[in-house]
Amino acid sequence: MREVHDRQTFSLSLGKVAYTSQRRINSVDLTLELRVGVPTEPALDIDLNPVEQLTEVSIVGNVWNGSHTDIVHGGQCVDTIRELFPRGKRVQRICELWDRWHLNGMEAGTRRQRECLNGQSFTDYAEQCAFLESRGLIDDENYRYGSAWLCEPLPEEVRAELVELFGGNEEGGE
Repeated sequence: MREVHDRQTFSLSLGKVAYTSQRRINSVDLTLELRVGVPTEPALDIDLNPVEQLTEVSIVGNVWNGSHTDIVHGGQCVDTIRELFPRGKRVQRICELWDRWHLNGMEAGTRRQRECLNGQSFTDYAEQCAFLESRGLIDDENYRYGSAWLCEPLPEEVRAELVELFGGNEEGGE
């Protein structure tokens, strides 16, 4: 995002798990950040429409050591969080939204390009480009896949659900 005008941060403690030992000594927490600001140029959404303001989602997870002095696993660890809490409906829903909306201001492709790539398995960007080229979609309405960051506006109902899932406990803001 080029300029951030407002930032809301929400934290959620998920409890302790047995990650580095047989005992449940590792605290797990998630942090949701909602950043409202001006999207990165060219400031277009995935349908190539101009966007003046965007709410961007960032979610990170942390698994702490037993003394809570250092992180033993963290960042974009959505798969680990999903595995650590397989029965937690709330956690599983957060993981779904995490997969879907994390960094929604940094999309490499248009809606049509993303739909074309959906369900495929690629090891790198070059494979994605080759696949799109083979489908005649490397360029979509004069936008070349990966040439800029496009954004996908966050629906208000998704924003509200995220805040609710994180308990609505704001940690701080700007």
